[in-house]
Amino acid sequence: HVLRRARSHCARMQKQLQSLEDPTAPIEHLRAATQHMAVVERWLRTCMIEITASDKAKLLTDRERGELLRNQLGFTDELEDSEEDNQFRLLFHPSAIEVLVKVLPCLVKSNNFRHPGKLFLSTARVCFYSCVMGVQTLFSTTWSEIDQVRLLAAEAAKTHPVRFSFRAPLDFDSSTVDRLDIRLFDTAALGHVHRFATYFTGSGLFGMWQELGRADEVMPLESPTRRGPDGMLRKQRSLDLMGNPSLPEMVDELERQAVVWELQRRTTILHEDWSAPFLPHDGSKIMKWMTIGEYYDVHPFVERKQLTIQEAGDSEKPPITEVEVLGQVRDCAWNVVVDENGDCEGWQYAVDFYISLHYWTAQCGWFSHVRRRRWRPTFGIV
Repeated sequence: HVLRRARSHCARMQKQLQSLEDPTAPIEHLRAATQHMAVVERWLRTCMIEITASDKAKLLTDRERGELLRNQLGFTDELEDSEEDNQFRLLFHPSAIEVLVKVLPCLVKSNNFRHPGKLFLSTARVCFYSCVMGVQTLFSTTWSEIDQVRLLAAEAAKTHPVRFSFRAPLDFDSSTVDRLDIRLFDTAALGHVHRFATYFTGSGLFGMWQELGRADEVMPLESPTRRGPDGMLRKQRSLDLMGNPSLPEMVDELERQAVVWELQRRTTILHEDWSAPFLPHDGSKIMKWMTIGEYYDVHPFVERKQLTIQEAGDSEKPPITEVEVLGQVRDCAWNVVVDENGDCEGWQYAVDFYISLHYWTAQCGWFSHVRRRRWRPTFGIV
């Protein structure tokens, strides 16, 4: 109680001195004192748990100690035996004393890519899990390894960027990082992270960075550009954060961007032979492996391979063994997407290469001059 009162007094003094705008006031020293006392207070709380357990003939089990710490954090909702708790135990193998407190949807930036996934906040660790197109990204670190947690200036009103700074470099998605930038989707999630940061690091999201300049860095929202068939620069499609999509919608959008469409044209109306598009008005479709947006365009994965028309046309599968996806170059395999919109081999048929699915059928008719089907990449576990 003495420490708590002293810490509150330091915090009040800090606010009063800030309002005075006195350059000689020891504001940073008061901030540091507040953080140090919070750490000492947390350590004493842990000791009290152990002492109390000893005094009560060790009546508290490991699980009960974890529940007590969760209550000290101010959370009363229990996640034990929930679907999220079972997933947490399967992925991160917590100790008996570790209790999962909150699970928050988020984006985590790594290698200029924002991984959609879940942030697991427990009484011992911060963990993250993402699975997109078979690529699983797992990360965990103890609260003691986290130096600071700070809210960054936001470019988009729909998301809240938070930076976790580590005491020593850690591994994330095969890269060594000294910090992670995380985007949260609502103020309630922001409040939860603030509460954890205050308890475990001694300072919440709204303090100042210990290193100058780091608070000004924000995750970019701009998408890279590439040239369309008309030669004009166009932005590549990226996640639409402004619409505040759900995690499943983000994953679906990433998978849609990675899909490769195979196009074929019937050689003549009297034959069942199919080949890569070959008519003059087919334009860039003669490259066979395409992406579909507002128009057909050579898929970026294929474009980077710089294949000839002959090489692209002769390939029976997407001629790509590795792609740059989720911020890294990864080995991949390709599988045909078979659903109700196509036949048993995934083909859709039409008179010409229309964009809308409305003009395509799952049966080959007399006037089916063209056909198309989707290929989806699969990746190994990271």
